[in-house]
Amino acid sequence: MLVDSNFPTDRDALRLVQYDSCRGLEGWTVINYAFDELWEYKYRQWLASPQELATLFDTREQCAAAFASVWAMIPLTRAMDTLVINVSARQEVVTEALKKTYDRYADFVEWIKL
Repeated sequence: MLVDSNFPTDRDALRLVQYDSCRGLEGWTVINYAFDELWEYKYRQWLASPQELATLFDTREQCAAAFASVWAMIPLTRAMDTLVINVSARQEVVTEALKKTYDRYADFVEWIKL
């Protein structure tokens, strides 16, 4: 586990970081574990925020989904070579978006269902 005062010096060391702390941390291979739970967490976080953040033309749910989607882009851009995304399939919005991406880019995206 990565701690501020103790950083990995071995090139094969595994680094674990929370999603909220992943800005600026890149790696050759990145595994986004429970990625759909991040989206749900950020969605609910926005819904719990003060209502003056809502826009005039969007519903609270649309604003929350947009907020969660923007946040989801941060861990999706941390990999330099290989990105592995783990989802539980409970969050249909995320799973459907990832499935559409796979359908469109099946030449370099692999979908593995366990």
